[in-house]
Amino acid sequence: MATQTYKEIQSGAAGKKVHGKWSKRPPAVFAEALRFRESWARAYTQYIVKHGGNAHLQAQFKVTARNSQGLYFWPDEEFTAIDLAITTVFTSNSWLTEICPLDA
Repeated sequence: MATQTYKEIQSGAAGKKVHGKWSKRPPAVFAEALRFRESWARAYTQYIVKHGGNAHLQAQFKVTARNSQGLYFWPDEEFTAIDLAITTVFTSNSWLTEICPLDA
């Protein structure tokens, strides 16, 4: 929620400019993206793509992220803290196993 990406989504939900431009998307689309479940789903997707090691999935993700015009998914520098938070939750609850090893 502290990321610039999230703040840009908030701007869109308020009907304000996003990345300095008026969006073609209605505010309701941005408001939906602010819901916790939706934010979690996008973060978890990005986490799995990053750590999964599937080149095809990573290529598809890049296209999707690019087509979202920098919204909905976080650039690498913003995602670092989110990645660490997800990893911390998973490891503290022993949810990471040999089946899904981290690449780090």
